[in-house]
Amino acid sequence: KLDQVPLARVDDALAGQVAGVNIQMTNPAAGEAPTIRVRGPGSISFGSSPLIVVDGIAVGTDADFLSSLDMNDVQSIEVLKDAASSAIYGSRGASGIIMITTKAGVEGPARLSYDTYVGFKSVAQNDYLTNVSDWSDYVRANNGGVLTDRMELINQMGTETDWQDVMMDGGVIQSHALSARGGTKRTKFRASLSYLNDEGVLLTDNYEKVNFRLNIDTKINDRLSFGTMVNPSYTEQRRFPIGVHDGLRQSPWLP
Repeated sequence: KLDQVPLARVDDALAGQVAGVNIQMTNPAAGEAPTIRVRGPGSISFGSSPLIVVDGIAVGTDADFLSSLDMNDVQSIEVLKDAASSAIYGSRGASGIIMITTKAGVEGPARLSYDTYVGFKSVAQNDYLTNVSDWSDYVRANNGGVLTDRMELINQMGTETDWQDVMMDGGVIQSHALSARGGTKRTKFRASLSYLNDEGVLLTDNYEKVNFRLNIDTKINDRLSFGTMVNPSYTEQRRFPIGVHDGLRQSPWLP
């Protein structure tokens, strides 16, 4: 059911879904990798990120790899948390394992699928002292009911900017995925092409991804079979240039 969640990354969709796994979005920028901890931090000197295994291949602990996967290509996700289940990968699995299995071809006539969604992202804003009028009321309440000379000049300037509205301008997220699969008793295939664009919620923030995936499995006889899997992907990310708090701390009377 995770492919029904409108998110840009596979690991984002896991948030709140698995007991004992803590997934935190520490950066609000579109496409940024979350922090993943299985059973909490396990070491003070080594990395605490879980090992990522895709179709039996250990790809490391860098969560950025998951940005190259499209949720529509994922068949199942398992999280191995205890020592016995992760022992096969040795010390690499000491902080847990995220095991991902992708979709493969099936026997039968070719079947074409198209999946898409479009959504709008926004942020609830804080109304505390976001305009000159609120600041004037605050100054009066703390200055015997009168404005200071500085606040008088600010009111005369006549400029006002809602920095939350400027920086957190919201955005559109859209995804399009086309796939085909089928095959005979001996040869099965699946091919997919997907495009995702996530404008994020911050000004200038943007994340774009194009994925292509091809799986072919052929069984020559009862003892011999071979297959190939190709998964090129292209991602482009434009980040918000400053810290969010740097902008939000600007005074509302600045242009």
